[in-house]
Amino acid sequence: MKSLLASAAFAVMALVGPAMSEGVVDVANVNKDLITTKDDKKYTIATVVKVDGIAWFDRMRDGVEQFKSDTGNDVWMVGPSQADAAAQVQIIENLIAQDVDAIAVVPFSVEALEPVLKKARDRGIVVVSHEASNLQNTDFDLEAFDNKAYGAELMAHLGEQMGGKGKYVATVGSLTSKSQMEWIDGAVEYQRRISPRWKWSATGSRPMTMPIRITPS
Repeated sequence: MKSLLASAAFAVMALVGPAMSEGVVDVANVNKDLITTKDDKKYTIATVVKVDGIAWFDRMRDGVEQFKSDTGNDVWMVGPSQADAAAQVQIIENLIAQDVDAIAVVPFSVEALEPVLKKARDRGIVVVSHEASNLQNTDFDLEAFDNKAYGAELMAHLGEQMGGKGKYVATVGSLTSKSQMEWIDGAVEYQRRISPRWKWSATGSRPMTMPIRITPS
């Protein structure tokens, strides 16, 4: 049963990704056997996002609501009003107390959520994560793409537009956001590989921003 529930929670995360495109998500080719049971049991699945009320996660909610409409499962999305790891922890604690069947989570800080997600799994709650490739206390982590390859692709286009020289600043939502930091790692690794005469240094101090300047050595 747990593997079936993990498939259902995974389907929530898989559906909310394509929801970033225009229009209704086409689920015609979804294997319905993965998200239904013989007795048509319905599950309670909560999706916990980094922060509620921003466009990215507003669009994700569209996917969550479509999954609910398509499957009849009791699913919803919740997140803190401000990006805050402690607030995410409290939300998950509340979900554990509600005895939900599964939690789909996009961590603001992977490290901060490890203990509470371990608690959830110890209680038999299935955990499916996104943007958290190094998370230990998860049953399945879903990444939209190879994060480092994505960063390298961004750098390739940036380098082309800049004529291979100059300075740039990269920002991430948070220095604790694993996937976004992997984008930066992939970008810098690509830059070092194609332009070893350049060097980079992180110069920012604000927790929500990481400026990187590329200058000739």
